[in-house]
Amino acid sequence: MEKCIGCVKGCDSFKKANEKQENAWFCENIKIWVYKTLPEGMRVATIDDINPNGRRVIGLKYMLLGIESKQYEAYPLTENTDLPNLVRFIKENRCWVKK
Repeated sequence: MEKCIGCVKGCDSFKKANEKQENAWFCENIKIWVYKTLPEGMRVATIDDINPNGRRVIGLKYMLLGIESKQYEAYPLTENTDLPNLVRFIKENRCWVKK
């Protein structure tokens, strides 16, 4: 079965997206949307987008560019989000939010 770069199992969604030349697919294994290219209307995130006044914006949707995969992955900000890791992505300009 075909799979995303860095994916252990592979899924039908990736195979179908590639066959149809689609930009995005829902990863059945990790339950997130994955994009080949950054969707329109996104901008590089700042700490203030994620954590203004020291409070997380729960539910905020953001995208990360994978280091090895070079694919964009969409996530919602939750109480369980690893904030120090997310800050690292922001500092490296690999995190995006909607404009």
